[in-house]
Amino acid sequence: MASDTCQTPEDAERALGGVDAVLVPGGFGVRGVDGKIGALRWARENKVPTLGICLGLQTMVMEYARHVVGLEGASSSEFDPDTVHPVVATMEEQARDRRRQG
Repeated sequence: MASDTCQTPEDAERALGGVDAVLVPGGFGVRGVDGKIGALRWARENKVPTLGICLGLQTMVMEYARHVVGLEGASSSEFDPDTVHPVVATMEEQARDRRRQG
């Protein structure tokens, strides 16, 4: 199913209610990210086993940072370079930031 169908809690319940587990696969670009986050939030709150692969894992981190830690708008600098809370960054960005600090 397309993740776009899970953007709101009600949509996620309609799409995922009754499943035994959720797999959020990888992808490219920002299309569907909000739906992935909606599906992941639903799965976490309903204690449904979940596996995130590649972008799926990145969106798991973003969802948790936004809804549990309270970092509004937490994102990946890969597709949102201006995010206030870059909870996912590329290895080059991490290396560059270390060089600046040291």
